[in-house]
Amino acid sequence: MGIHVYWEDEAQTIVCARFDVEWSIEEYHQSIDDIYALVTSVAHHVSLISDFTLSHAPPRQLLLANRHIESRRPSNSDVTVIVGANSFIQVLIEIGQKLHLKNFNIYSVKTMPEAYQIIKQLRQNSTV
Repeated sequence: MGIHVYWEDEAQTIVCARFDVEWSIEEYHQSIDDIYALVTSVAHHVSLISDFTLSHAPPRQLLLANRHIESRRPSNSDVTVIVGANSFIQVLIEIGQKLHLKNFNIYSVKTMPEAYQIIKQLRQNSTV
């Protein structure tokens, strides 16, 4: 599979979606459903890290998947941190956020340690 979804921590407060070099739109839709299943399996707030460090180019129709993301957003999800997205993926994320994902808190960073730091900082400030 081109996208791996799993709990990043034992406390089940962070879900990670790790994208391989190549992944399909079908795998992306499945990963959204997998994330939804994990997040809704707990009652507390959950953050998402989407790790694009290995990914080169997204599949076509990626922007169309934003409606699927929006419809599957659990009420206990808080922040999404995008890690290592290249400029093309970054532009698609920004367009998607303006079109469909307006109420999502999305941050972009270059490394996983930066992602953990943002999540930690937001939780300390209780802004998520």
